[in-house]
Amino acid sequence: MTFKWPPSRKAWLLQLSGTLVLAAVVVTRSVRVAIYSARTAARLQYIQVALEFYRREHGCYPPQYLTDQRGRPAHSWRVLVLPYLGYEELFQRYRFDEPWNGPHNRLLATEMPEIYRSPFLDSTSTITQYVGIAGTDTPWRGATPVEGDELLRGRDWESNPLVWFVEAANSDINWMEPRDIPLEQALVGIDVPGGIQSNYSDGLPAQTLPGLRMRVPANTPPDELRAMFTVAGGKDNAQEAVPPSVDGKRSSPDVEHVPNQAEE
Repeated sequence: MTFKWPPSRKAWLLQLSGTLVLAAVVVTRSVRVAIYSARTAARLQYIQVALEFYRREHGCYPPQYLTDQRGRPAHSWRVLVLPYLGYEELFQRYRFDEPWNGPHNRLLATEMPEIYRSPFLDSTSTITQYVGIAGTDTPWRGATPVEGDELLRGRDWESNPLVWFVEAANSDINWMEPRDIPLEQALVGIDVPGGIQSNYSDGLPAQTLPGLRMRVPANTPPDELRAMFTVAGGKDNAQEAVPPSVDGKRSSPDVEHVPNQAEE
């Protein structure tokens, strides 16, 4: 005689199995997002330190881009800081006598440094989500470089930090392309149509001057976004801020090790 579960017992087991599977999926996704969040934070900090080393050597931060002889954007700041990220050899092979997408330089696109690739993107992607907020009153103002003192002068950076660059989920920018997110787009809002999209539900990952990490909430109003993204947004503050300094030679920043995609 074959034993049969009562219909109610079978239904209960099916429901329990479905609940357990759903719980496993939720936990797995939460763990993955936590790992990705740690990687994003580490990569933002690496880029921050590279920019500081550039300033230490050149006396200013890199411009958003270098122009060609006709004044057109030709080379991104992400290329200019390659030596300070440990990619001196790649930097030496990049040619400044042709644009970023010229016949020689375009072949370098697939050698994109892992530091410029969001953990949410495929390992073969040449798109970077690590971009600046570009505008005449931001740290990224075209071909004009800026000094750290200028960016922080008269700003209470503890209560009103200046966002330097972010991880934008909707970026379609090649890592060598001399293009970033326009200020006008950033002021539309976070996680709204036409604005900046985030990979995370708790806000937009951002790196600030002088080296603080933060999440910009999705419900941040435009006036507060302008204060975060523009130099003038902090001019009402009377307190003088001391610009950050980086001691020593080119090296990795002091951050907790986060395994890269190859180590998974």
